[in-house]
Amino acid sequence: MKNISKPVTAIVLSFSMWLAACSNIDNPSNEQDEIIDQGQQVDPVKSQKNQITTDTKVDESLYEGEELELIKLVNLSVQYRNEGNEEKFKNLLSTNSAIISINKNEISDIEIHAIGDITDTQAVIEANVTTQGITNLTIYVFLKENGSWKIADID
Repeated sequence: MKNISKPVTAIVLSFSMWLAACSNIDNPSNEQDEIIDQGQQVDPVKSQKNQITTDTKVDESLYEGEELELIKLVNLSVQYRNEGNEEKFKNLLSTNSAIISINKNEISDIEIHAIGDITDTQAVIEANVTTQGITNLTIYVFLKENGSWKIADID
């Protein structure tokens, strides 16, 4: 009978290393806790790197004209939603908006997927919106009322 202890040992060690690596993925070290344990100052920028902030927005410098006006409206809607400011959020809505109340889930990331045709009275923007770690395609529908763009719906 051949000696199989070396291959078995190698397999067991490999499996153990794989398990250890997997456990680090699920439980990453918390830099802030380590710094506090060492009695050092916490850098607020570093400690916020994994937290949702109210400054999530689309880069406005990439747009101009009517597109820029719409992007600014999207950014304000994200800001007010993340702040939980329903009054200011509702001021962005058209008079016939289908939106009844503000969604309470904070937006952690938003990227423009596509800007549809913009007419004199309506426009559509598709965006990849991340809330609670899940990214969904969201459609913003805009109507122009009294010369200003307003949000008619967010689906």
